Amino acid sequence: FPNWWGDLPKPVYTFLDAIKTEGLTFYPIGTHEDNGLAMIDRMLSQAYPKAKFVKGIAIKGTTVQGDEAKTEEIIEKYLADIC
Repeated sequence: FPNWWGDLPKPVYTFLDAIKTEGLTFYPIGTHEDNGLAMIDRMLSQAYPKAKFVKGIAIKGTTVQGDEAKTEEIIEKYLADIC
């Protein structure tokens, strides 16, 4: 998801509200240009307390748009480190 001014895009909230999040584990991976995930990890945990949110990562949007191999490397390392 993109970090939109320190928050999730509303369609992401709409999706999460529409599914049963209880018991699910989420691995937040967001894009940004300046402020990482900001407070999104905490906001998700507060909004959906019955779900588990693992500490997420933020990837610069320009990296995602311009370097697919680097993006994959970052995500694979993140998942390897937390799993």
